[in-house]
Amino acid sequence: MDFFAKQESARRNTGRLLVLFFIALALIVTAVHLVVSALVPFVLESRQSRIDDPVLIAINIAATLLIVLCGAGITWAGLAGGGSAVAQSCGGRQVDPASLDPLERRLLNVVEEMSIASGVPAPAVFVLEDEDGINAFAAGKTTSDAAVAVTRGALQNLTRDELQGVVGHEFSHILNGDMRLNIRLAGWLGGIMGLAVVGKVLVQLISDSRGHRLSSRRDKGASGILVVLFLLGLALLVIGYLGVFFGRLIQAAVSRQREFLADSSAVQFTRNPLGLAGALKKIAGFRHGSVLSTPQASLLRHLFFSNAARPSWLDALMASHPPINERIQWLDPAFNAEMAKLAAEPRPVSSEDSARPVAGLASGPAAFKMDRRAIANFPLAVGDARSTDLKHAADFVRALPDAITVAARDPHGSRALVFALLLSEEPAVRAGQIARLREQSDAPVCDDLARLEPLPELRDRARKLALLDLALTGLRRMNRSQFERFNSILDELIASDGWLDLFEFTLKRVLARHLGIFFGVITPQAARGKLLTFRRECMVLLSCLARQGHRGDPTMAAAAYRAGWRELLLSNPSDEPLPQDECKLDALGSALDALGAAAFPMKKRILTACVAVISADGSVRVEEAELLRAISNSLDCPVPPAGIR
Repeated sequence: MDFFAKQESARRNTGRLLVLFFIALALIVTAVHLVVSALVPFVLESRQSRIDDPVLIAINIAATLLIVLCGAGITWAGLAGGGSAVAQSCGGRQVDPASLDPLERRLLNVVEEMSIASGVPAPAVFVLEDEDGINAFAAGKTTSDAAVAVTRGALQNLTRDELQGVVGHEFSHILNGDMRLNIRLAGWLGGIMGLAVVGKVLVQLISDSRGHRLSSRRDKGASGILVVLFLLGLALLVIGYLGVFFGRLIQAAVSRQREFLADSSAVQFTRNPLGLAGALKKIAGFRHGSVLSTPQASLLRHLFFSNAARPSWLDALMASHPPINERIQWLDPAFNAEMAKLAAEPRPVSSEDSARPVAGLASGPAAFKMDRRAIANFPLAVGDARSTDLKHAADFVRALPDAITVAARDPHGSRALVFALLLSEEPAVRAGQIARLREQSDAPVCDDLARLEPLPELRDRARKLALLDLALTGLRRMNRSQFERFNSILDELIASDGWLDLFEFTLKRVLARHLGIFFGVITPQAARGKLLTFRRECMVLLSCLARQGHRGDPTMAAAAYRAGWRELLLSNPSDEPLPQDECKLDALGSALDALGAAAFPMKKRILTACVAVISADGSVRVEEAELLRAISNSLDCPVPPAGIR
């Protein structure tokens, strides 16, 4: 199943859950209405109440929905800060990029390799310091604000291959669209739990009341109201917990299915099923297992790599993950139940293992090539990381000078790295840009720029986008004022040579997309409409690609444009590309902003059409490859810079 099918599957699952949620909500509202209708006669002097009373029905529906929506809103607000907020709520500590702890450095390296290999911006990395169990999770609303958290127990007890399998599993959740699904699940359950919370508060308030004893004869009316409120609270408590119970049944069923998908994706990614199986075997034989002590483990159990909550008699129904032995057997068919009983307690990994390189990788840096065959396979590479991509990424990271890897993780160094990537090759222009940057930038940024600017690795255009992916790690550690200042300097630097080239356009779009979402400047758009709705935007996109790829050859540009348009399968085909003056990069940027709201099946057709335009002449220039990367990024379709197969 390809990336677009996975995204569509996640969307369908969300739709089904939404239907089930509304059914559950309707049953909850009905139950509350029946309880209130039964209790009203004890408050009203007439002692009469009609279940079909429209006023009473309206009040009950409004009150119940208000409580549920408030509960869901509070839960979503707690998760609104993205993956970092979720990790911190579980007691996570963000890993210092300059950490000297070999286990933490190994974790950072694994995450960075996965990031480059998958084309996903490197997520924030957290360690759940107080957790001895072996576990991990990925959280976030989008790939732009994702975080990966790993327990201290996992760091201490997993080998590099096993840790790589676990992190690959979590990256698969990011690529498969599971993070958004999990956030919505948590919110809906939090909303239903709101009823139980209100009921519990009512019961406690009445039970703790000292001034109005239920047996008082001086105020029978007040006592009657207290009894009614107590019974109402008790009913809400029962209804709320029953709703949560059935909600978690739904959540668990979907979560178990997504876990198998993430396991299979991780194996495809690492090409090492025994690494992931080894991590699961250690969990099976570990005295701490994968259980966490954080109170959030119950609410967020579906986020974790393995069961985070303590087992109970309801596990067969409520388990958020398939049985661990079943997962191991799927990865290692020779494993059986008897072996599970004999699973050994894991031993802490040694410092030698922490520093050990990835097995089977080539010694030199990988070449990030882009040819006609690679372009033809481009839609297949979207969101579909492979072991070859991981090897390319690991080789690439290992070959980088320390100055670059250290800078990429630092909020000052990462800014200097981006500035260095944009410096002109013309000596006079370059000197002016550096002088201007020294005037405008903070002293630490200038110091890092002086160290980075001479490095030849920053002038290799085929590797620049991979370096940009690495820099996002440090850029997300800026504060809001630093981000705004960085954006201002970036715009001036791009404009300093009087020309916006395709790399500058791509870099600006990547940063605007991912940092804009992370800092709350832009909000991800919900999918909408049919492809025909975006007909004009598609014309602009394909026209820009055709004109950029075939400057000075209108005939070839028109042929390439028509090849792309045929892939869109739209009625009323457009035979000629738009005029050159309507194919500026600003117009392309506006078109991509609109196309970002297209549904994923449409995005696949759009990318396929773009590939048809670029490959029409049988050759691919680096500039065209960069533009294709900018397009896929704007459409939220992650592609590894090396993974164009």
